[in-house]
Amino acid sequence: MACKRGALIVLEGVDKAGKTTQCKKLVEALQQSGHPVEMIRFPERSTTIGKLISAYLEKKSDLEDHTVHLLFSANRWEMVPHMKSRLEQGTTLVVDRYAFSGAAFTSAKPGFSLDWCTQPDVGLPKPDLVLFLQLSPAQAALRGHFGEERYETGVFQRAVQQRFEELMKDSSVNWKVIDASQSVEDVHDDITDLSLHVLREARERRLEELWKLCVRPQVSKSRPGGQRWPTPSFDLAHKYQGMLFVNKVLHIFSLNVIICFHFDRKN
Repeated sequence: MACKRGALIVLEGVDKAGKTTQCKKLVEALQQSGHPVEMIRFPERSTTIGKLISAYLEKKSDLEDHTVHLLFSANRWEMVPHMKSRLEQGTTLVVDRYAFSGAAFTSAKPGFSLDWCTQPDVGLPKPDLVLFLQLSPAQAALRGHFGEERYETGVFQRAVQQRFEELMKDSSVNWKVIDASQSVEDVHDDITDLSLHVLREARERRLEELWKLCVRPQVSKSRPGGQRWPTPSFDLAHKYQGMLFVNKVLHIFSLNVIICFHFDRKN
């Protein structure tokens, strides 16, 4: 990327870990430091897809679990053009929840794997920094308004925490863990220090794609007796990328059917 872009900073964690509060404080701090910055919250509830998600989370409607997961993913994808445009203009984005929440929450349900849950979000803009607000579900349950939305139960939040721990093993993502049991100001100071460092680094780096398969050529090695191991074929990588494309097309088609059906029933 030729121009100096903004940084993509994501805050993640279990429910009531303080993500929204800390996002707002970080945005305010960056603005006071003279950095152009914008906050985005997922799900983005103002869109057509977002309104379906909001009704589901508020327990006003029921949707099948696969359907809900794809709706959350589609909600992120519909914001990608705006996100890329703002980043290219030099604006830093502070994001309250992202694809990691989508994968962690759905895979915490019976019958779902992290592998399946990450597939719809492959290729999203990759964050420069993911700040995980570490707070035990027991501590989170003591915070205000816990239990008002669908997923806010202690048992489920513990399962979500475990899935986040699995996701954080991915070294291709720049994870940083913040102790969210500290005071609000101490958490804010930790987040601000890490974010300012990443802002400087992001200016000189191109925006990458999240969870994108990257296959590099490998040199074939000799076997005993002087024979050569065969050089790996890269057909598999191309087939895999093709499979992801087909899956996304099917997801988009399915979501169109879901949305049309929903509004037909209302009318």
